[in-house]
Amino acid sequence: MRLRVQDKIEAIRLRKLGYTYSEIRKVIPVSKSLLSGWFRGVQMTEEEVFLLDTEISKQVLIGRINASNTNHRRRLDRDKIVFESAQKSFVLFKHDSFFILGISLYWAEGGKKVSCFQFINSDPEMLRMMIRWIEKYFNYPKECLKYRLFMHELYANENCENYWAQAVGVPRDLFQKTIYKPTAHTVKKNSEYKGCLRVSFGGVTELRTVLAWQKLLIEYYR
Repeated sequence: MRLRVQDKIEAIRLRKLGYTYSEIRKVIPVSKSLLSGWFRGVQMTEEEVFLLDTEISKQVLIGRINASNTNHRRRLDRDKIVFESAQKSFVLFKHDSFFILGISLYWAEGGKKVSCFQFINSDPEMLRMMIRWIEKYFNYPKECLKYRLFMHELYANENCENYWAQAVGVPRDLFQKTIYKPTAHTVKKNSEYKGCLRVSFGGVTELRTVLAWQKLLIEYYR
C-alpha cells in the first residue's frame, strides 16, 4: 500500500513536469485508468499546464513526422515496384509502333497532375485509338473505362452524349455526368462542335506506369 502511495506521488510529480501517460507508465507500470483516477482533481499551475501542453504537442508532432516518414518510405517502395514493372513491359514493347504512339499521345494530351490515367480530346478517331491502346497494353476493356463529356452549356440540349457513346462504341449509361462550362453571349453555335471527351481508368499505379513509359521513351531516344 505504501508503495502504491509513493507511485501516486511520483506519477503526479511527473505529470506536473509535462510527462505524458505513456511516458509515466514506462516508469510506473500501472493502468491508464488508474493514472486518470490519480490525476483527477489535481491542481496544476499555469507553468505546469504549459509544460504538459508543450510535451503533448511535441509527442503529436513526433507521431506525425514518424507517420509521414513511414508513408514516404511506402510510397518510394511502391514507386520502385511500379517503375521496375514498367521497365519490363517497355523492353517487351519498345519496338511496337502502336505502343510508342500511345505513349506519345498521352505525353501530349494526357493528365499529369491527377490521381489516375486520364486522356481528353475532341477528336473521335484519337479517342478510339487511345481506347484500343488501353485495352491492349493495360488489358482494360472499354466497358470498364470511365467516360465524361466536357462542353459549353450552349450545347446542353444537343444530345452530344449519344454522339460520343456511338463514336467510341460504348453504352450511353457508362457516361458520368456531363460538365458544362459557361458560354459567352458573343459565341455562336458551331454545328461541328461536340465537346471534349475524357477517358479515365485505374488509379495511381496506372498513371505512374504510363509516366514511367514516357521517361523510358525519352531515355531510349536520347
